[in-house]
Amino acid sequence: MICITGIPATGKTTVCNYLKSMGIQCSSLNDVAEERQLIQNGCVDIDSLKEIKMDCTVVEAHYSHLLKCDYVIILKDDEDAILGRMNERKYSKEKISENLDVQRSDTIYYEALDHLPGNRIFTVNVQSKPIEDICKIIYEIIINIQ
Repeated sequence: MICITGIPATGKTTVCNYLKSMGIQCSSLNDVAEERQLIQNGCVDIDSLKEIKMDCTVVEAHYSHLLKCDYVIILKDDEDAILGRMNERKYSKEKISENLDVQRSDTIYYEALDHLPGNRIFTVNVQSKPIEDICKIIYEIIINIQ
């Protein structure tokens, strides 16, 4: 399973939807968790998600790298772009600061590294790129590792 991850507002769901149009099976883990009633008080039961056999090649969520991934693709974006999207989504200042700190410190990379060797973790900088270009990069990664 290939896990697309990154802090909120980096484009994971948009990428997943675009990959579907390219013929790649991609599922949102938030949708799966909701369907299986694995969300309590806004928190996803990741341990229960780990036990589910996914019927797709790719999954996406800001926590997907914590699952049993074969590969991880981390999306990163410009802080101003993220800030704008998070403000539109009405994130609190604390939540915005926390998420930006996660991106700055490469926390997701190091969490993924706890489960996978570095050569199975890819980072894609989406900064100011059209979705088509971003998905072309990700599509090439997926095709080359399958």
